[in-house]
Amino acid sequence: MSKCTTRQQSLKFQVIPASTFPQIPSARVLNINPTTAELSFQSASTPDYESLLIPDDDIHCDLGPPVRSGDGSASNLYHWVGRFPNGVKGICRMFDNKNKQKIGKKQNLGYLDAAALCAKGAARLPTLAELQTAAAATSAVTSAGGTQVPVSGEPSSSVAGGTQGTGTYPLRPMNILDLWNWEINIEPAGTLSGGYSTCRRTIPAKRTATNLCADGSASDPCPCPTTAGIDASMKVWTYNGRQAQFTSGGTTTSDDIWGNPGKHLI
Repeated sequence: MSKCTTRQQSLKFQVIPASTFPQIPSARVLNINPTTAELSFQSASTPDYESLLIPDDDIHCDLGPPVRSGDGSASNLYHWVGRFPNGVKGICRMFDNKNKQKIGKKQNLGYLDAAALCAKGAARLPTLAELQTAAAATSAVTSAGGTQVPVSGEPSSSVAGGTQGTGTYPLRPMNILDLWNWEINIEPAGTLSGGYSTCRRTIPAKRTATNLCADGSASDPCPCPTTAGIDASMKVWTYNGRQAQFTSGGTTTSDDIWGNPGKHLI
């Protein structure tokens, strides 16, 4: 029986059939021989750190409460996007949309998980200076409603992709917090006739443990939006692992979350 001994004991590796990481084939700069485990650089490889990012279509990033667009037809389905769909000055709240549909809410993450989520969205956590620049911005593009009467205050537009407007002081706790209250395990697609988001949809059967509201209640429809916390300060992660704190900027729980109340400070 032959014995395999590494020529340099400080090199510890495992023989595998083929390289499996990074997930993007074009980002692999090393070749691994499946028989000998010999490592070699790919020919003509050049530094390309952007190719190491792993973009995921389920990772979304926006600010503010959702605004509905579409008319519910097969060619113009209902969609919801944050009131500030592009964030402000490159700053937005990133979330896994597929996961949000499962648990009904955007996640609150620790530093490492937050950084990993940003990487999946081909981004990174912001620096304090970047947050301060965004906090000083007085306006940003919004997804706006049309001329129809809002549903319980929620603006909406029948135009595919929605219409565009302008909002003020977008980077404040009211727009960073997740104020929506989706039904658990129900994809937020609305109904064909009413077009309501699922946090307001009334369902025929009594709510059970599999379709409770995201806040754990059995209300029918789910109470939303929830305004808890919009009048308080909040902390967010920064690039170096520290936290920056926002004040409410005078926002009160009775303010219109689709409106433009007060300024905030960081």
